[in-house]
Amino acid sequence: MGLTVLRSILALTTLAGITTTTPLNDDHVDYPDTAQGPMNVESVNALTKRDAYTCYGTTNISIPDCEAAFGKIKLDGRNQTFKLYSGVCLNWSQGTCAVRFCAVPYTYKPVNRTSDWLIDYLTTPLLDYCVKGGQQGLMGDHPNINGPSGTYRLYLEYHE
Repeated sequence: MGLTVLRSILALTTLAGITTTTPLNDDHVDYPDTAQGPMNVESVNALTKRDAYTCYGTTNISIPDCEAAFGKIKLDGRNQTFKLYSGVCLNWSQGTCAVRFCAVPYTYKPVNRTSDWLIDYLTTPLLDYCVKGGQQGLMGDHPNINGPSGTYRLYLEYHE
């Protein structure tokens, strides 16, 4: 069931036009476009060595709602590391803001992240660059965040 849901999410994100990713530093790299779309090459700005993000769609997410959701993550993660196994997601929401942190299916080892790590990357780039620009955000540890590569996905989305 989890794989079917993830494939559905990946198919919907591809249909929603998520074809460009932005890694998390200022280096410019061109990656071949592996998603179906009008472009042949993705223009990517590096975030760190592996991490990449993209902003997509339009949204009306409340920034104070996201900040409250980040507070919940901080409380849940006191003095511990979140450990996710293949296909498992953690979810937090407040008002119009939803956060999902997922391990990609078929990851052979657990994904370990602290609440501070999650909040840092939720804040920049997803909140600062995506939500403040009126879009939702998605981050992963591989430039092809539309596909199954990498180990995790971090979503900042609209919640009804």
